[in-house]
Amino acid sequence: SKRPGFHFAGEQQGKLFCAHHKLEGMVDVTKKGCEHDGCKMPAYYNFEGKKGVRFCAQHKVQGMVDMKKKTCEYTECTKRANFGIQGERGVRFCAQHRILGMVNPQSKKCEHPLCKKLPWWGVKGEQRRRFCGQHKMPGMVNVKSK
Repeated sequence: SKRPGFHFAGEQQGKLFCAHHKLEGMVDVTKKGCEHDGCKMPAYYNFEGKKGVRFCAQHKVQGMVDMKKKTCEYTECTKRANFGIQGERGVRFCAQHRILGMVNPQSKKCEHPLCKKLPWWGVKGEQRRRFCGQHKMPGMVNVKSK
């Protein structure tokens, strides 16, 4: 992020730095930190229905939910929503409760124009998956299984 939000902990004034140019020992002062003693990780978790955030993923208490991520709309499901209707903004359901035809807008797609399949094939020696089996180029290898 190029937005300035880093400086030394406890400092009330002074120049703020972006994540790329921050100095060693600087912390992000724009995010509320975990309430666990000595933890400097950003807080994302609290109990459903409560305001604000209190703990990081490592120190969350059983029953707390991620307040920054949208949860599945299925009744009583607390999993993270990753699937939505193609062409619409936002996500609504987790993988288990998604409706047929819903897509995960975060998942990488085959680089062939108009192809919506998951890529498994790439250049030998590289980890990046670029094309599906139908659109792979000669000499490409299945990166997923290697």
